[in-house]
Amino acid sequence: MTPLRFGDDSAFAAEHRRLMREAVRRSAPLERPAEPVTSGQRPEAIGLARENWRARMAHEHRSAAVFAELVRFVMAAGAPPSFHSVMARMALDELLHAELCGEVVAALGGAPEVEQDTSLIVPLPLHADCTPLVAAARNVLFACCLSETISMALLAAELERTNAPYIVDVVRQLASDEVTHARFGWEFLAWAAPRMEPHERDQVDSYLPRALAAIEREMLAAMPMNRRVDPAVLREAEQLGLSASKPARELLSLTLTTVIVPRLDDLGFAATPAWERRG
Repeated sequence: MTPLRFGDDSAFAAEHRRLMREAVRRSAPLERPAEPVTSGQRPEAIGLARENWRARMAHEHRSAAVFAELVRFVMAAGAPPSFHSVMARMALDELLHAELCGEVVAALGGAPEVEQDTSLIVPLPLHADCTPLVAAARNVLFACCLSETISMALLAAELERTNAPYIVDVVRQLASDEVTHARFGWEFLAWAAPRMEPHERDQVDSYLPRALAAIEREMLAAMPMNRRVDPAVLREAEQLGLSASKPARELLSLTLTTVIVPRLDDLGFAATPAWERRG
């Protein structure tokens, strides 16, 4: 386990802060307020929300490694340079998201640090038996079309329930970036699909049941049903940006079946049969 902290004093701390300030200017400056962001929520609800944001901080930090590694796959596939630069920016987005999540932890009265399990930062699959085009398509499909489309839906739902103004601004920034990340995935697949030979398309189709099963399994594992939490406390935590498990699980299923699978079908991939036999 490695501690993940923000506000370090390394030789690049000033450059890091400059990059983060430049990145966040895409929308509005997000300055953490001096006063507490809670508005009468019970300590249990604040603690629940705080731990949720602390876990997000670690998750977003790991996601930056995924996107940074994806750059070489996109380049190897022969995609236009615009894809390269946007993919690289997406890695910076995730570092910004980790920092913003840490800021919310601090705004909720916690320390913006977490023990990061570095074993969870694993290399992307090489898909060595595939062409560079298929290897890139498989990894972009999972990391962007699946993961980011689901995240976009969850964040949109959070915006409807969150009422602390500063946290609303943070969730809005996260959601805005996730729209770009998901769009990148779908635009890349739309670019790649017509360039695939029949055997390459078959290799994407053969990957789909595993990919759909894996994303469903991973997301459900991140949404454990905790029936011991007082529903009133849960509602108050939702006002601070928490996604309660039951509605999140329902939205996950809805997003997969009514958005992701049909869109993959529209691109000519065999997503509907893959969903039915995902296991």
